[in-house]
Amino acid sequence: PLAKALMAMRDTDEAVAAAWDERMAAVRDGCEAAIRHLADEGSLAPEWDITSATDLLAAMLSIRTWEQLVQTDGWSRDDYVARLQAQAKGTFLRR
Repeated sequence: PLAKALMAMRDTDEAVAAAWDERMAAVRDGCEAAIRHLADEGSLAPEWDITSATDLLAAMLSIRTWEQLVQTDGWSRDDYVARLQAQAKGTFLRR
């Protein structure tokens, strides 16, 4: 609920927009750190570069994706976590 309210307010409130952008940048930075770690240890699937893999991982973990799957489609939080982890491993890990 809070994320949804902030998303709605960011178009009309500069402080909210700045806070939201900062938080989303932090999420993206975390995604990039995880992908870089995979790349550094040689575990990133060869079809991915760091930027593209970071883009997709950040999209997979977005508020809108969570909202769609958990709130709209009825996934449990545990299912969301387990399925996104499995998807990320299957997508980004070298086979």
